[in-house]
Amino acid sequence: MESIYQKLLVLAERESRPLKAHVELTRRCNERCVHCNVGTYFDENALSLGEWQRVFQQLHDAGAMFLTISGGEATLHPKFREVMRSATSYPMLVSMITNATNIDDDLADFLAEIRINVVFVSVYGATAETHDAVTRLPGSFAKTWRGIRNLVSRGVTVDTNVMALAENVHEIDALLDLARREGTTPRVSASLNPMIRGKHQGSKIRSCADFNQLCDSLDADLVATLRRHENREDALNSRTCSAGISLISILHNGDIQPCSEMPLPVGNVRTDDVAEVWSESGVLKRLRTTTVGSIEKCSPCGAVEYCTRCPGASLLETGDVHTPHEDACETAFTAKSAFERIAAKQ
Repeated sequence: MESIYQKLLVLAERESRPLKAHVELTRRCNERCVHCNVGTYFDENALSLGEWQRVFQQLHDAGAMFLTISGGEATLHPKFREVMRSATSYPMLVSMITNATNIDDDLADFLAEIRINVVFVSVYGATAETHDAVTRLPGSFAKTWRGIRNLVSRGVTVDTNVMALAENVHEIDALLDLARREGTTPRVSASLNPMIRGKHQGSKIRSCADFNQLCDSLDADLVATLRRHENREDALNSRTCSAGISLISILHNGDIQPCSEMPLPVGNVRTDDVAEVWSESGVLKRLRTTTVGSIEKCSPCGAVEYCTRCPGASLLETGDVHTPHEDACETAFTAKSAFERIAAKQ
């Protein structure tokens, strides 16, 4: 049975409206994660509070119902609270992505007061040694889990983003247990993009040295998510992601992109209206008409139901959002093998 959210996605696609918006409030961050794709950690030509307020009005007018605010580390923005109050003043479900290191009692009270929808917190290890080695910020493990506990104790919904890396795959199982014990819902990801800003670094850092080892750590519900589509036909008729179809992104400097991880500016909020860009951009129109089956190299693939190809990563690695990149293909076949192997044991 389709969820209300899934029905809204179908409606948004049919009516061509940006149901979801992602705002990169700042590039500033207090961590220097080994896998980070941001590349630079300072704001240049950043939007003012008044400009952000106009952005939220335009997103609402364009039909956005779900807004996610991130960074960098969003809490480092000098007007963070004012921006969040403005965003939550509209009838949109506002969530945020954070490392939670700055969420003390006072900030947790604030987020509970404005009725933040979900706080997504990135966690990288079940131990301080592993987590801090990834973030390259000593003490970040303790600060992150303090922030999580502050939120959970106030009834704020927290989802933990568990990024599987070569550095932490050995303790993913323990990290999932920790996340659940602390009252959060863990979401496992084993997909990374190359560096987006700054010098392109290719694929030197990948998500998991042994994907099979990761899969062995997942419970049945998480293993089931490896298969993204019920059958081959559904997969071929699908879009690779929601970028430009039901999702729009605004960067800290006002650039409008299909997705924050797809460095393909289609306008800027200082000179362009979000709704007009959404309806008139040739780049977005092409994204909406491209299905997996229409991509020459994807249509004959034997693991298409398991593919998590990111068009943004394709753009960075091949120069074309519609071209498969090697890592996605390898991951899809590995996911298929792991899914079938684990399913056979159940």
